[in-house]
Amino acid sequence: MIRMLKTQIVLLAALFCCVGCSVDTEGLMMAEDLAKVKLKDGVYKGEYINRPMGLPFIETRSVVTIQEGKLQDIEMPSIALGKYKLKYRYALKKLPKEMVQQQSVVVDAVTGATYSSFAMMKAVQDAVNKAVVAKQTGLQ
Repeated sequence: MIRMLKTQIVLLAALFCCVGCSVDTEGLMMAEDLAKVKLKDGVYKGEYINRPMGLPFIETRSVVTIQEGKLQDIEMPSIALGKYKLKYRYALKKLPKEMVQQQSVVVDAVTGATYSSFAMMKAVQDAVNKAVVAKQTGLQ
């Protein structure tokens, strides 16, 4: 009985390691991607709503300020906080600052708040998409 339980635990651990915290980063702009588009100055609102792998519903909103065609300020006025509020709060402080500093929507996710980190990135990307005027190539 104990041996079977240990086997099940090992199999579940292996499955979790294989699946991991798989999140969709497609469509997120890194620094080199942002450099290729022209952003219109202004304040833009974005949102991302998701329910990853049966986890609690994640609803995230962002307010992104674009100045001189660059990310100037990012606020996250709304994000669903679960039982790990401390890590989410750390992510709320860390990620917007890093996005502005690196001029990139894609930054390192906070360990323990992976889904929330990517939800924040997706919400910011939604706002940035609203600011895109045109791709830089061919612009005069």
